[in-house]
Amino acid sequence: MASLGGAIFSLIAGLVGAVYAARIIGVVTLATIYISCVVYYTSIVGPWIAGVFATQYGQLLGLLFPPVAGSCLAGLSAYWTCVIGVKYTSSLTKMAVG
Repeated sequence: MASLGGAIFSLIAGLVGAVYAARIIGVVTLATIYISCVVYYTSIVGPWIAGVFATQYGQLLGLLFPPVAGSCLAGLSAYWTCVIGVKYTSSLTKMAVG
């Protein structure tokens, strides 16, 4: 009876452990996507927007739109890129978990 109880306990622990492991992998994946989006924005998009506004065309854009508009547009585009990445990764995680 004790060995049967131990076998059932190890089975339940294995199933619950697999669920928690899948959740931990999902959280780590989402955190990785978030960190990569922040690094992408600070290393590529931010300097690119600053470079664009330093040119003559950028000054024209600055006259047409408030100076904050470029940063807002870049932030919104980076945000939606991250949202799409999170949805894609979430669907991949759900497919992997079952």
